[in-house]
Amino acid sequence: MFNLYLEIAILTRWKGGLLKRTVLIAPSKSFLKQWVQATRGIWGQTTESNTKDTGGVLRVCNPANFRITAAAGDATHGIALGTGTAAVAIDNYKLQTQINHGSGAGQLDHKAQTLDAFQVVGSVASFRNRRQFENLSGSTITVKETGIYARDSVGQYFCTVRDLLVSTQDVLNGQIIEARYTFRATV
Repeated sequence: MFNLYLEIAILTRWKGGLLKRTVLIAPSKSFLKQWVQATRGIWGQTTESNTKDTGGVLRVCNPANFRITAAAGDATHGIALGTGTAAVAIDNYKLQTQINHGSGAGQLDHKAQTLDAFQVVGSVASFRNRRQFENLSGSTITVKETGIYARDSVGQYFCTVRDLLVSTQDVLNGQIIEARYTFRATV
């Protein structure tokens, strides 16, 4: 069985360190059409036609070297956060309302996307990817949706996962929100 889990943590700077409060751990239920198309392309070593990119344009997706590891400040791929509330549908191609990178009103400072080490424990194989976002906007930002944007080998971007949070998360000015997706296969 293959599963994806979403975990959200709110971090607050405290006396030179970070206080962590895990807010949400839930199964992700929202692999999108682009995920299936990309997986088929990877396994078939082919490109996939009619794959909608994050701008809503139909593209030929070339998932060779598909990547989600984005540098700090890069909101084009990696884990993304948003404020949208529309129900998730299989043909979603982006977050409804993605939160942009920056320190202005309604923006979050995107930190580098990281992938933890692959591990096998008993009959479970897994790896986790995570990203932190710091609120430097001067006001509270309410996160309502998350997703994973991937970049293909020719520089096109595709939303492969989108989730609505069961409980929206207020990120106060100066706080950090960390989103983690764990990919897990169990035999």
